[in-house]
Amino acid sequence: MPRTVAATEPNASVCAMSTDLENLTANFGWLKHEFRDVHAVVSRLDTQVRRLVEPVAIHRPAGLVARYAACTLIALKAKRSPEAIATQHFAADRDLARLPWNFKGHQV
Repeated sequence: MPRTVAATEPNASVCAMSTDLENLTANFGWLKHEFRDVHAVVSRLDTQVRRLVEPVAIHRPAGLVARYAACTLIALKAKRSPEAIATQHFAADRDLARLPWNFKGHQV
C-alpha cells in the first residue's frame, strides 16, 4: 500500500492528489447509490404506468379448456359451429378466438 504524504511534508501536492482521489472515490460511491435510488423509482413508476395504460383483464369464470369444451358441447346440442358459439358467448376472449376449431372430432 503506498504511503500517503502528510501536509506538513515538503511535497504537499502528493497529499492534495491523495485527497482528490479520496473525494473522487467518495463521489463515485455517492453517484452509484443515487443511481440505485433513481432506478428503483423508475421501475416503480413503470409498473404503475403499465397498470394505468393496460386494459383490465376480462373476468373469466373458467379456464380456456373449459370454455373450449363448453363451446363444443353447446355447438353439438344447438347444431351450430363451435366458432359461432364462441363468438356469441365469448366475443371478447382473444385466447379462445386463436384456437383451431377445424380439427377432426366436432363436425356438426
